[in-house]
Amino acid sequence: MTGDAQQTTTVREKLAAYKRLIDEAVHSYCDQLLVNCEREYTEYSRIVTEAYCSVLRRGGKRMRGALVMNAYEMLGGTDQHLSLQAAVAIEMMHAYLLVTDDICDRSMTRRGGPTAHILLADYHRTHHLHGDGAHFGISQALNAALLGSHLAQLELIKLPLNDTAKLELLHDLNEVLTVTIHGQFNDIFDEAVQTVDEAQVRNVLRWKTAYYSFLNPLQVGAGLAQADPAELGILKEYADHMGLAFQIADDILGTFGNEADSGKSTEDDLKEGKITILVTRALERATPDQRQTILATLGDDQLRAKDYDICKQVIEDTGALDYARQLADKHARKAVASLDSVPSSWSAGGVAFLRDLASIVTNRST
Repeated sequence: MTGDAQQTTTVREKLAAYKRLIDEAVHSYCDQLLVNCEREYTEYSRIVTEAYCSVLRRGGKRMRGALVMNAYEMLGGTDQHLSLQAAVAIEMMHAYLLVTDDICDRSMTRRGGPTAHILLADYHRTHHLHGDGAHFGISQALNAALLGSHLAQLELIKLPLNDTAKLELLHDLNEVLTVTIHGQFNDIFDEAVQTVDEAQVRNVLRWKTAYYSFLNPLQVGAGLAQADPAELGILKEYADHMGLAFQIADDILGTFGNEADSGKSTEDDLKEGKITILVTRALERATPDQRQTILATLGDDQLRAKDYDICKQVIEDTGALDYARQLADKHARKAVASLDSVPSSWSAGGVAFLRDLASIVTNRST
């Protein structure tokens, strides 16, 4: 095994270890939350909250929570229980955003199971409730997501920190979520106007992914460790490039990945009309006929398998797929390079985790 292969194995093992801790804590939290919901409110409250918990429990890679814990340890923190509490809160925020994003994207599946609004619409149908089941599912899922957001912030408030440190954590979180929501505004507009340049797409990737998936978890971990604010510029640069690398790779998987691995339909992005680097580059390089094919496919919620395959082929033939892969690799390399000037006080293992994570982000199947 080469040195690079050994490092990759190490970072995967560390990710898996963080995931086990976070999964166990999330399941324990959800179990107690659902008991409290039914005891303090009604069975209806439990049913809706359970849809949010269903998404939260499924977990995925737990990368955001892992980044909280790694940053805390890298910057000198030693209380694993403290960082785990914060990691759970950040994963709860992630679930809140996933539930709302799935509604915006009209997605049917998430992490191998039904999305929250589909779960609740199915409940409406199977229990023969009155009214529009789809509207019921969306309305209840939106409220479940909001509940998750508020509960996550309550968990951060419960952390055994001084008031100044807690206020800083909440400020950073809400500042990042504000940027993320503006990213969502622009993403939805991009789908509506279709003809969007690459600079606008990169802005959306930065606002929607780099800020909340990388910068905020690192901020939280650093805040818990009471790190010197002057040292955090490195983490911001790292987060910016990692967010771009991660989301470009994610968009490639969204169309060219394996549905069995990703747990989400690979037709969803095209059906939704999602404007990605793949799409903007393909439109830029396409012949008139190829351009017509792409534009006719985007946003077609009745997309046929044959047309989906044709559109994928156009994206490949225009060189857009290769371009996106190279761009993801470029930003991953820049993320790694940003770590070359880290202070000597940062733990070598923590820095190595961030460095090696870049290779996982751009070479993943889920």
